Amino acid sequence: MRVLVTGGVRSGKSRHAEGLLAGEPAVTYVAPGPVQDDADWAARVAAHRARRPASWTTLETGDLAAALATPGPVLVDCLGTWLTRLVDDAALWEAPAGVLAAHVEEHLDAAVDALHDHGEQVVLVTNEVGLGVVPEHRSGRLFRDLLGTVNQRFGAATDEVHLVVAGRVHLQRAGPAARCGEEQVRDRGRARVGAQLIEQRSRGAVGMFAHHHDQIDPAFAQRRPQVLADRAAAHSGTGALQELDTFRRDAGASRARERDLTTIERLHPVPPSAKPFRANLSQPFLPRRKSQRPRNCQATRYCR
Repeated sequence: MRVLVTGGVRSGKSRHAEGLLAGEPAVTYVAPGPVQDDADWAARVAAHRARRPASWTTLETGDLAAALATPGPVLVDCLGTWLTRLVDDAALWEAPAGVLAAHVEEHLDAAVDALHDHGEQVVLVTNEVGLGVVPEHRSGRLFRDLLGTVNQRFGAATDEVHLVVAGRVHLQRAGPAARCGEEQVRDRGRARVGAQLIEQRSRGAVGMFAHHHDQIDPAFAQRRPQVLADRAAAHSGTGALQELDTFRRDAGASRARERDLTTIERLHPVPPSAKPFRANLSQPFLPRRKSQRPRNCQATRYCR
């Protein structure tokens, strides 16, 4: 399973990428960025290290192709800093655009080939650039264009692309990869990703039913996320996602029905013994016929 995680600065992409491999006992964390003597950068690196499990191995290198040849699951964070280091080491920021592009393409081809040959899980983190204003300086424009090319190449070589916006993950599935890894590894990784997305969405769906705690079974609301997560692990998450969408649509319908019932009862109070149907919202509401409505009914538009 090969996944490319992209997003803006401080969007939560690194945390999401680390969560995709949280269940692995040993992971090689590749830090391909340049070594900087900066206090803020050092603090940021220290925060990343403190968040990672102690069983993970950190590899600081600019040779991305060699790093991707490391056995076992690999996490690369990130391609933007790798591109910066690649150009810095060659001192090509002032070189003609064609010379710089050829240099990057050479190393990019080697890295993509190494990704194809890797037989286990690989998660790559990158930056999503080009969504704002045009950079003022030439180096900024070159970096934007080159990183866009890098993202396209790695996006075509991975099984899935995850776009992280404000901490929310948008899953974008690709077609069959040109050279897939082992089938068992890919299925296991897809099931894990599907289960994590189901868990995020199911928390919101169950929350929609919080105000109906006296009409529904509380045990059902607590059990529903786990059931969906289990089905995601068994069926790659697709069927469970569809069922969760239906589950959330039913939630909206139940809320609308409850609102209409409350309005009608407020306008036409009835004794408690005359409304047993309120105990079960799953029963369809059957309004009275027009001939049975009381005269001067003020809830006509709710009874239609």
